[in-house]
Amino acid sequence: MNDFLQVVAMCKCEVILTVNSHRGDYESLAAFLDEYAGFNEDYAEIPADVRAEMIARDTLVHLQFYPRTTIGSYSVIHFDVNEAVRIGLQILTDPKDDA
Repeated sequence: MNDFLQVVAMCKCEVILTVNSHRGDYESLAAFLDEYAGFNEDYAEIPADVRAEMIARDTLVHLQFYPRTTIGSYSVIHFDVNEAVRIGLQILTDPKDDA
């Protein structure tokens, strides 16, 4: 939880954490991922091993955060909430991101 609070503190704008949004549509996670990959590049770029584990666990974690403005955001899609938050924090603290 501390990492998530740190992500929130580091963002000037919105932080959104959703878990299992596919279940609201009563569709399989594989179908949901395929559908969203067609119009959302974040879903199209999920590594194959992460996608396979998401489907095996039937778990979708999506962390989206806006560090500086309401226009530029980052998304982390994973099967583990703690890992998604850790990756998000890594993105925010990466010195290359200061450009």
